[in-house]
Formats: sequence, C-alpha cells, structure tokens
Amino acid sequence: MDFKALLEQLHAEEIDEFQVTTDTYREFYDVWRDYPYQNTIRGIADLDGVVTYVRQTES
Repeated sequence: MDFKALLEQLHAEEIDEFQVTTDTYREFYDVWRDYPYQNTIRGIADLDGVVTYVRQTES
C-alpha cells in the first residue's frame, strides 16, 4: 500500500479517510514518522486494532 500517497490525498482533501490494520501498521509508521503534516491528520482507533485516519477538523 502506498501510505505516502494516501496521506497526501487525505491532506489535499481528495479522500475522506483510510484505514490501517495491525498487519500494515509498521509499513504505515515508517512513512508517518517523517510525514510533515501529522498535525492535520487524526487517527481513530477501533477495538480490532484498525486505525482510521481522517483530516483533523478545527473545534
């Protein structure tokens, strides 16, 4: 999976969300730790170890 492309699409508002499973988390984290716009994206954890990433909305 191309997580850098998914993060860029989410940041650019081309997609609303994407999910990361426990099987792909390490691959995702390798991209996430260097992603410059982390503060614009929020992860929402589910009980089964799935994290849904969405754009951070202002409250």
